Amino acid sequence: MPFFSRKKLPSNPPVANELASQSAQQQPRLVCTWSAHAPQSGPSPLPFPRSSYTLTATATAAGEFLLFGGFIGHVNRCASSGLYVFSTRDFSTTLLQINGDVPSPRAAHTAALIGNTLLICGGIMDFGDQYVLNHGSLYLLDLGTSNLFNFKSDTS
Repeated sequence: MPFFSRKKLPSNPPVANELASQSAQQQPRLVCTWSAHAPQSGPSPLPFPRSSYTLTATATAAGEFLLFGGFIGHVNRCASSGLYVFSTRDFSTTLLQINGDVPSPRAAHTAALIGNTLLICGGIMDFGDQYVLNHGSLYLLDLGTSNLFNFKSDTS
């Protein structure tokens, strides 16, 4: 049939309507419930308030999420290079101590957790009185050994 045909097609074919109603009747409705949990401070201070940080979308095998960087403060904002662990077991937060070439303080970056590796990419770097957008940095943190690997420097 040509694209500009004047033949009118049925808008609601009966077969499609019957299939839709059958599948709607067969599937139970999901009921999800929110629960509020105030983060409990672990051996380190709470990481909030902050903005433009990353929190991993997936958890580690131990059920922990990772928060990295972001701006701290409301008036005199400064970027952070802190890495926090959020436990889903007891809702505690802990500042990780890592070694290696730690990323410079940054915000508005991206992060992803793939297996045991945390990737930190790009972001806005804080150089005292100015902020610099940097797309050329990539850091990998091996959570199995807690070693940070810098694949591109912040100055490139």
